Amino acid sequence: MSVVVRRRKHGGRQVDIRLRLADGTQYRERRVLKTASMSTAQRWGLERERYLLVNGLPQPTKEVPTLAEFAPRFMDGHARANRQKPSGIAAKETILNRHLIPMLGDKKLDAITNESVQQLKFALQAKSAKTTMPKSKKLVAKD
Repeated sequence: MSVVVRRRKHGGRQVDIRLRLADGTQYRERRVLKTASMSTAQRWGLERERYLLVNGLPQPTKEVPTLAEFAPRFMDGHARANRQKPSGIAAKETILNRHLIPMLGDKKLDAITNESVQQLKFALQAKSAKTTMPKSKKLVAKD
């Protein structure tokens, strides 16, 4: 564990913090502070190092879209970008608009679980098996 403070050409100080965590991984954080004094930057670096050791590493937060927000991006980025047939694109849009978005549209993508999918299939049980099962999962009758 170390805290190194360097002077920058354009003013301020760069604080370089290096940690080795209990599991053996290394973490490095560099920040530029707009302070003139080395001692202030050194004190900030030691406090930041202590904070990281006590509270753990910062977890990145990534905004996850809902299914309704993601559907147009999927259609443009996958179906149309791969130049699928118009009938295939129309089928995907119909499935999204008629079945998926009404039931799962307000859920975030990472919140859609296997249970959610099974509930959707249960809601569609009055429909043909072709509606609820993808081609690879269909049972094929053997003669």
